[in-house]
Amino acid sequence: MATAQDISNMLARGDGLTPQEQRQLTDFLAISETVRAWVKTGASFPSFDFFEAASAYFDFIPLETASFRLLGTQTIPNTTETSVQFDDTNLYDSRFTWDEDSNPERISVSGNLPGRVMIVCGSAQFDPNSSGYRGVYFRAFDRDGVQLSGATINQVRPPTSINPGLAFAYPYIYSSDTAYFDCTVRQTSGGNLDLNFLALGLFRVL
Repeated sequence: MATAQDISNMLARGDGLTPQEQRQLTDFLAISETVRAWVKTGASFPSFDFFEAASAYFDFIPLETASFRLLGTQTIPNTTETSVQFDDTNLYDSRFTWDEDSNPERISVSGNLPGRVMIVCGSAQFDPNSSGYRGVYFRAFDRDGVQLSGATINQVRPPTSINPGLAFAYPYIYSSDTAYFDCTVRQTSGGNLDLNFLALGLFRVL
């Protein structure tokens, strides 16, 4: 069976095509028009009944993945939004970077991805305390440290008898100026309260 490149070379030389090669050319042109339509409409999840090519490159979600964790204990002052000081990470060969020594709370991102979508999810665990509320927040900044956006990922009143993890999930759409992120927590127990664990996962899906 001739490839698209074979048929292109034959046409360039002025060679005649067999009936089978003519049918293949029709199929290749149809595929080309289908892909062109997907690109024009911005489709994110195309599918083929059949496709043959000398080489190809496809993205499959999650496109980029990284995880950041607070494994030790961080004391959070009452009514004070505080950046989580991460102490463990897995970057999975992504565009995310982390400076453990200089900026352990900062998750940097290289490149420009305007309009792309990332899912932020994870869980946090505070010391038991039945007063006030607990909140987890996610913020994005430009390279000059100007905040581009901020969102409450989850905020709840603590239960009185158990101490489950505070789960959260949030979709973030990249700005053209996005340079780094941080994750903050806030508690209103009336005094200092220890944050015993926080795991944050970043998954670019578009």
